[in-house]
Amino acid sequence: MIKKSDYARIINVASGSHYSGKIDFESFTKDKDYFILKAYSQSKLANVLFTAELADRLKSTQVTVNCLHPGFVKTDIARRYSVVLKLLLVISVAYRGISVEAGAKTSVYLASSDDVKGVSGKYFDKCMLKDPHLCQKIKTFKMHCGT
Repeated sequence: MIKKSDYARIINVASGSHYSGKIDFESFTKDKDYFILKAYSQSKLANVLFTAELADRLKSTQVTVNCLHPGFVKTDIARRYSVVLKLLLVISVAYRGISVEAGAKTSVYLASSDDVKGVSGKYFDKCMLKDPHLCQKIKTFKMHCGT
């Protein structure tokens, strides 16, 4: 259905934390050295890699695929964290966090702006194109997956 649409847009939410992410394939099947922030950055890197791959697979269609960093949004994401991590995040969010509305701006921009019509496979932060520095990470990922 999406491929049949005129100028369909797929938008994935990533995070600036993807820059420190590393895909650890063993972490998917083993209970090894789990740390929530490491898992978070890995999952956000996976979102960026998925965006690049899906955009490549859909390049001959009218479908665009982009991803974004919403910002450091004031949410209750820390509710399940350890007491120490929760305290650090609550303090950080109080001083640096942005509203949910401000965090949604880039998503809305990518979904509706004519400025990005036809733009695909890119990463955005504050409604601006930003380099995710993924060349080496994509190369390593593709070698591991055999694609």
